[in-house]
Amino acid sequence: MFFGYPEYLWLVILACVLTFFLCLWTRRRKRKWLKEYRRLGLLERLGKIPRTWSEISRVIIIGAVVLSLGLVLLKPQIRTVGPYFEKEKLEFVFALDLSRSTLAEIPSRLDLAKREVENLVRTLEIEDAKYLVALVVFTNKAFLLSPLTYDWEGIFLRSLDTIDEGFVRYGLPQQGTNIGEALRESVLSFSDEPVGKILILLTDGEAQGEESELEASMAEAIKILSKTEGISVYIIGVGDPSRDSYIPTEDKKDYERVLRTGTYIRTRPNPRYLKELAKLTGGTYKHSATGEELKDNLAEILKMERRMIQKGTRTAYKDISQYILGLVLVLLSVYYILTLGKLKWSKPPKRNKIGQSCKLLDRGSKSL
Repeated sequence: MFFGYPEYLWLVILACVLTFFLCLWTRRRKRKWLKEYRRLGLLERLGKIPRTWSEISRVIIIGAVVLSLGLVLLKPQIRTVGPYFEKEKLEFVFALDLSRSTLAEIPSRLDLAKREVENLVRTLEIEDAKYLVALVVFTNKAFLLSPLTYDWEGIFLRSLDTIDEGFVRYGLPQQGTNIGEALRESVLSFSDEPVGKILILLTDGEAQGEESELEASMAEAIKILSKTEGISVYIIGVGDPSRDSYIPTEDKKDYERVLRTGTYIRTRPNPRYLKELAKLTGGTYKHSATGEELKDNLAEILKMERRMIQKGTRTAYKDISQYILGLVLVLLSVYYILTLGKLKWSKPPKRNKIGQSCKLLDRGSKSL
């Protein structure tokens, strides 16, 4: 047992010793007084004086109560040694689709995807663990916009805030939606450390570009994923797949048209393609229509991906004051029973001797 204030232990021991001897002295003085006034023998015959061992028991209980209360003041503790576990460090790479089709719908698919990413990162921020996050943006080509960092607020979210409609229209050299290129760049963005890796791809699923180029990049991405162990892929579809949408012009007065025919450009999310893509990559597909659906899903992702790693042993001290106070209550209950005579320590006098005892008591009172 250890104490928070061991320097005062001698005072507790001294108080217990003084209490014990004080109780013994009080008992001896009481018996001496009864002998002087010739009452001891009479009370013993009437069964009013407890036996010696019962009195000693009460003295011991009082001493134990004083000792226990003193130990509580010293803040008693016990030392426990057990394994120390730590949450495994995880790396998150978010791949965000910035093709022109993400500007469709109100609010736009881009805003929904950004809101989803921010919600996911805010959820990670609440968790008491080490998480690295990175951001990849892609159209026909993919770029690492924010490398792996622990600084979610200062680097990652600020990089996310720079993405807006102007960034989509003029910030990227090429348009299109090459998901294979996004997967390849995202895999290369992870570190070489043997930790858990999670890739979250957000797109509306409309693959745009040369078909041969798209197939080649997808095949290369799947090949890289198959060679790289420990990467979990989650594909999140954004937008409303139930109807066609139009891409607004920059001044919001009209919608974008096909240059040759002048017809409006229609766009619709393709969840079927994304589900097939999830099967090819060994990942999981989820859909987000409002940007709020995946808050609970991330908790499930963390529960599945996060592991507890034993880092060694750790010594901990546990306060046991409450147990000692419980012992005090038990001791006081026993003392209460002994004091009120719930346990009969001596046999009561026989009926034929009660009269004689009363006469003796009367004579003793008259002699006084």
